[in-house]
Amino acid sequence: MKNLVIGFMLSMAVVTFMLGGCRRSYDTPEYKEIKNNETGFVVPLEGATGDQAKLKSVDLLKVSQVATKRVQIMHRWNQTGRWDCEGGWLASVKLITVDRTPVTVEWTADVNSGTSKVNQGIWVESYDSVGFSTGFNCTGFVSEDDAATYLYYYPEKSLKDVMDTEVRGAFQAITSQVALRYKMDILRGYKQEIIDSIRYGLKPPLVNPDGTAVTAQSSTQPAYKAVIAQPSTNPAIGDVCAEGVISFFKKRGITITTVGNSGGFTYENKDIQKAIDDVFIAQQKKNINAALLEAQKDANAKITSEATALATAATSKAEGEAGAIRVIAKAAAEAQSNPMFYQLKLIEVQAKQIEKWNGQFPTNYMSMGGTSGIPNMLINIASQQTK
Repeated sequence: MKNLVIGFMLSMAVVTFMLGGCRRSYDTPEYKEIKNNETGFVVPLEGATGDQAKLKSVDLLKVSQVATKRVQIMHRWNQTGRWDCEGGWLASVKLITVDRTPVTVEWTADVNSGTSKVNQGIWVESYDSVGFSTGFNCTGFVSEDDAATYLYYYPEKSLKDVMDTEVRGAFQAITSQVALRYKMDILRGYKQEIIDSIRYGLKPPLVNPDGTAVTAQSSTQPAYKAVIAQPSTNPAIGDVCAEGVISFFKKRGITITTVGNSGGFTYENKDIQKAIDDVFIAQQKKNINAALLEAQKDANAKITSEATALATAATSKAEGEAGAIRVIAKAAAEAQSNPMFYQLKLIEVQAKQIEKWNGQFPTNYMSMGGTSGIPNMLINIASQQTK
């Protein structure tokens, strides 16, 4: 009897526990927000259309794209024991976001520049085996329409990681092939071809490695051939060397907006740069001396011109004054032969006498004797008193 009582009590305890004591935990709602610079995709984690199926194509990913900025993560109960209360809540969907923020990277060989603290220079060789590095900068972003494509190709990578790995690798491959076309002396003048090839793909070389013009005969020689990769037969894969980074990565959901150089060439052999600098300095000195010589020639020409002008002006002035004197002399000579000249002179003298007369009559009179013109008598004349 005692055992029956104990068994009954245990049974009742189990029933009580099952009916009221063992309960599932509360399914707390879970929400996640999508930032303005992000695009969200809600991917089912289970079932026939689970995560694996959703990531198999871009079209399926586009179906999972959401326009809302707040997403509820749905849960299901996962029982792990005999009792119904043993278990937990599992998410039945997953929110994946793609950051569309533009990213700018700069790859240089100098650890004190660029966007990374490590050497990220693009090291290549010229046709004549001169090793050098040059820096590049590049900006890319993921558009709203390309977010699904980007997620398909790079489900676990940020755009910054892709730029520093795959995009940088494309820059390296194209730069290397352009550098192999020309000798270093020629290559330094073809930096624009490097940039254009990176942007739009490799084109036939402009000249031969030694700078001579490309002809049908020279271009068939292996050493002079253009190194151009052929596009892949699969258009979804493509070939970055033939297409360039803009077209190639656009098909992967990345829009490349800028491609440029960052600094000049950095040579493995530092003596090369010193020699280039020495040649440049010598050329600049030559240009300065030539400019100084040209300036001195201009100054000398100016002085000569001014002296010539002064001499010409002085000669013209002297000739003018001499001509004026000759005119006056000629006029005077002609006037003296005219009786009217003497009458005019007499009137001029009388006019000057009248101007100086004080209103009194002369007190002395000098008589001119004979025809000799010598005065022989001085007579005092009483002054006239005015009444």
